[in-house]
Amino acid sequence: MDILRSPYQEEIPKVYKYQTFKGTEILVGPYAKVIESFATYMNYTLELVEENNIKMSDIQKKMEMNFYNISLHTATYESCFAQINFSYPLEFSDTCVMVPAKDELPRYWYIVWPFGRYIWSFMFISVFYVAYVMTYLKHPTHSYGSNLLYSMSLVMYCSNASFRFNNIPLRLQLFYTLVIIMGFIMSSYYCSFLTMYNMRPVFQSYIKTIDDALEANIQILISSNILEDLRNNIYVNLTLISKLLKETAPSNISEKIKQKNRSFAYVVTQTQWIFMSQLQEHLIQPIYQLSDICFGKVFSTYPIQFNAKFLNSLDMFILYIAQSGLWKLWEEEAFILALSNESFELLEDEYPIDPLNLYYFRVAWIILAIVLINLMETVVARGGGGGGGGGRGGGGFGGGGRGGGFGGGRGGGFGGGRGGGFGGGRGGGRGFGYGGGRGYGFIVTSFL
Repeated sequence: MDILRSPYQEEIPKVYKYQTFKGTEILVGPYAKVIESFATYMNYTLELVEENNIKMSDIQKKMEMNFYNISLHTATYESCFAQINFSYPLEFSDTCVMVPAKDELPRYWYIVWPFGRYIWSFMFISVFYVAYVMTYLKHPTHSYGSNLLYSMSLVMYCSNASFRFNNIPLRLQLFYTLVIIMGFIMSSYYCSFLTMYNMRPVFQSYIKTIDDALEANIQILISSNILEDLRNNIYVNLTLISKLLKETAPSNISEKIKQKNRSFAYVVTQTQWIFMSQLQEHLIQPIYQLSDICFGKVFSTYPIQFNAKFLNSLDMFILYIAQSGLWKLWEEEAFILALSNESFELLEDEYPIDPLNLYYFRVAWIILAIVLINLMETVVARGGGGGGGGGRGGGGFGGGGRGGGFGGGRGGGFGGGRGGGFGGGRGGGRGFGYGGGRGYGFIVTSFL
């Protein structure tokens, strides 16, 4: 009885062994099943010799020395290191870089994520522009600082803010109408997108190009066999990416992928990528994604000893396998048994619905803290500007005046002016703001 002797190395999902519940080992994987079925069909004995970190150049040289007459592990037509033959092609596939996806965007960024930087810039500038227009077109004229709050309420569509529009001309009515419509549209889009982001996590973009990989400085693990094929292929240029490539054994790559190690990228064939995509099909965000870094399509084929008498029979057998659909069946079998053998696990999402906490509003708290610090500095600066004591009431940060207090003036209080109270002004407390004088200062709307 003739013998088919081949090297063997576990390479899930192409070639690996599975132990049944009866304790027997069977070969699994489309590349292994073709040779095993062919040996059964031709009444040959299949003999496997286990090796570690297979290199196709070594295998082909052993074929030339009559040690092996076939290899379960495929090569390409460009990878010819000895006087050997190749079988009919099994696949026409890509070899690409599989990259780890980046982590989920921190949830406190969701508050600012609905709009891009240009829209936020537009809204920021709009607040000052609308306040400027209101200051110089509205009659009677209000202070620019007072109109800033009006402007923020209009641009951000604060629907419960109160405004007074007394005898304003038609051009201002049209202006306010347009600003309110714009604010309504922006507010509607913001709320819709923010709601959507809280229902589905937001993920950052992944590495797509060689420039992205170089910028990230991520190591790319590649098996010795694939690296040898690529270096021997005259159509593949590894110059740009060579410093990122790290040669290692296929078993080491499989182990890191099982552990969901995101510190590395991996060079995979099309069969391996289909296997990984099946594992991740239930994930909202896959752990690994296929980048645009590919090395061209190649034919995968079995290396065979030169002048082997079974070459023509094997070629016809491969055609029958492809036409009968057995190749697809064996691919599905390899996937199912890999899960059953606990070599890999089907990945599922775990996104618990938790109540929002203070950390979620981190950006809002940072902005509020900056505003409060700025406000305190302003109050302290204004209070320290006046003279000390003096006047009938004496005392107070702002200097003299009959009533004393922060702002000085007859009535005292923060704002100063004749009538006391925060806002100042003759009537006393008409506004509720910081500035003194006859009028009223910053009007506090419900936006704050």
